Amino acid sequence: GAKPQQLEADLFGAEIPGKGAPVRREGKLLLADGGTLFLDEIEQLPMELQARLVRFLRSGQVEPAGSSEARTVDVRLVVGSRMPLDAVVARDLFRVDLAYRLSQFTIQVPPLRARREDLPLLIQSYINRFCHETGKRVQGITVKAMSALLSYDYPGNLAELENTARQLVYMAPAGRPVDINLLPERVRNGQLAATTRVDAGSDLELERLVSATEHAAIREALRRTNGNKSQAARLLGLSRNGLAIKMERYGLKA
Repeated sequence: GAKPQQLEADLFGAEIPGKGAPVRREGKLLLADGGTLFLDEIEQLPMELQARLVRFLRSGQVEPAGSSEARTVDVRLVVGSRMPLDAVVARDLFRVDLAYRLSQFTIQVPPLRARREDLPLLIQSYINRFCHETGKRVQGITVKAMSALLSYDYPGNLAELENTARQLVYMAPAGRPVDINLLPERVRNGQLAATTRVDAGSDLELERLVSATEHAAIREALRRTNGNKSQAARLLGLSRNGLAIKMERYGLKA
């Protein structure tokens, strides 16, 4: 990753002595004045920069590194994190005051495996983008390849999907459809691995395994929907009544 000084100049700008007047480099906060700035993977921000960001959020003023001149900016800050910020705070890697300020309005983005209905459009969009970038034309994608892409779990989420699509376009013969043999092995075997993986030494009594999985899935669906049973049932592919029966069986309350 980038060094803290590099990130600081990137965000807040920098002023370095030049031959005549000082040379100014405008940071992203200054460039975004009057607009919106999106910072991804905010949980990776070094502690010293977190302190500077807190000061900026309090004052609305940007002080470029090496400069004594502060400039007032009006920026809407949107951040992304790969994990809940309270988990990073608990490990003493994130300032609690910054986490509080950034979390006042939170949107939970479910992982790709929880919103498979978005996958066909995303896959097509990435393939189109990389075809455009490379100037290569491919004749769509075969049913088998699409089926494997739709059943894979994408532990790396969008970044993994993007890399997979890039690889497919680079490897696909021009004028031919993307076929299953071009897919990385983990994607080709993803469905099999996901449905058959049981830890060594674990209890193989099927009813207990199924019950434990059902129980965990229902709890997760209720957590994601803030206890909304209709939405949770939809996520699980159950009727509302079917969900109510299973919740009663496991002693779960919304």
